[in-house]
Amino acid sequence: MTTAEDTKFMKQLDELAKKSRCIRAQIGAMVVRDGKVLVEGCNDVPHDEYDCQILGCIRTKEKIPSGHEREVCRGLCAEQYAISKAAERGIALNNTTMYTSVYPCRICSSLILNAGINRVVYKKKYPEVIAENILEDGGIEVCQVG
Repeated sequence: MTTAEDTKFMKQLDELAKKSRCIRAQIGAMVVRDGKVLVEGCNDVPHDEYDCQILGCIRTKEKIPSGHEREVCRGLCAEQYAISKAAERGIALNNTTMYTSVYPCRICSSLILNAGINRVVYKKKYPEVIAENILEDGGIEVCQVG
């Protein structure tokens, strides 16, 4: 079940996603505990020399559809950036909610499960079906907003 707080954070997430330098999709993710944003991230490249706005999108060049061959990309998912920022800063993510623009892929779903995040709120579905099983089987509450 979604709440007014979920709606508030999803609006913030829309603005965060606009910061992504990905030319294919703008996705944001943030982790919240007790109404406070702990970390956030958007899908992006780790270094400026890999900027797809300059080099072009390798996934588009290779005609790889969304939801397939996720490893063929210069960037990281928004969820991966948020979780890695938490690790870098020593922030435990247990008993938190992750807000994300798109349902997490299978890799991010596994990271979410292992990080101790217990709730995921998202806007749009992701075409990779296996991701749903990882979150559901892990006992994570999943809600769609919008």
